[in-house]
Amino acid sequence: MSASPAVASKIASPWKPLPLVVAVGVSSSLIIIGMSLGLGLGIGLHNSNENLIDAITTSTTTVTTATITISTSTTSSTSTTSTTSTISTTTTVATRCLLQWNTTGATVAGDASGAAGTTLNRLSNPNDISLDSNNTLYIADTGNNRVLQWVIGATSGTVVAGQANAASGVAANQLNAPQGVVVDTSSNIYVADTNNNRVQSWPTLAVQGTSLSITGLSGPTGITRDNNTGTLYISDTGNHRVMQYVLGAAAGVSVAGGNLAGNANNQLNNPAGLYFDSTTNSLVIANSGSHNIVRWVLGATVRTVLAGSSAGTAGSTPALLNTPYDVTFDSSGNIQRDTSNLRFIGDF
Repeated sequence: MSASPAVASKIASPWKPLPLVVAVGVSSSLIIIGMSLGLGLGIGLHNSNENLIDAITTSTTTVTTATITISTSTTSSTSTTSTTSTISTTTTVATRCLLQWNTTGATVAGDASGAAGTTLNRLSNPNDISLDSNNTLYIADTGNNRVLQWVIGATSGTVVAGQANAASGVAANQLNAPQGVVVDTSSNIYVADTNNNRVQSWPTLAVQGTSLSITGLSGPTGITRDNNTGTLYISDTGNHRVMQYVLGAAAGVSVAGGNLAGNANNQLNNPAGLYFDSTTNSLVIANSGSHNIVRWVLGATVRTVLAGSSAGTAGSTPALLNTPYDVTFDSSGNIQRDTSNLRFIGDF
């Protein structure tokens, strides 16, 4: 997104003019944000019930177990012994479906031709989306310094944070290059206001936001939420850490990284998008500067590499990643985005 203003100097190119994948709800829909191969400025939607599954391949694994039953009879008059062995077998069949994503999508937000603009039917360098319980999209329209609410099927969005005229600023009713957004069950919006080094809360129908009590942020980008507790997790990108914020608390707490930038197992390097995995009480983080995806269990002091190089090596081979910028899970497996290699990688 070279046309946009630079984010904080400590952040390694956090604006990426590339698609963002988000898995939506139980229908396994796949929403793609941003610029198709770096050019478009719309949001594409794949529906798993119709177009998402292009082909299904079934692989079968057969496991056979044997049970041996031995019966013994003895005839005392002849002093002979006979043994009868009976073998019964049980076969267990394990089936796994391999899904192939459809390669085309439909634009659901923004200009289908890829044109940027400040009007409410266009976007400029969108970086993140969140979906509420009504399947309404909330879009971090980064280049326009605002967040749009977009009902699926609508031809334009509604500004719910920031200014409709795309003006940036530091006032409570303004944003500056917001790169992360998440919405709660009451439609309250939480925004990673990147160039203002803050996280804002925008209640429904509010005309201005309130900065959360998280001091010392440096170019925050990703933001996610524990849907059970409401706790927020923010990628404090320039400080190479992830912050946890319990609503109403006096301050945030570092829960991942924070030991300068590096590739050691207790470090992060320009963390960007992140996902809270409630099943393992962990954060899955696009560790952008180290070219890998890591899992950090809450309370742990080290991370585990899920994809990419543990040494921070970038590459285009299947074993390597190049500046992954966001990550999420779908309803049946893992999907992550490999930004500079223009690809999505799943099932890790």
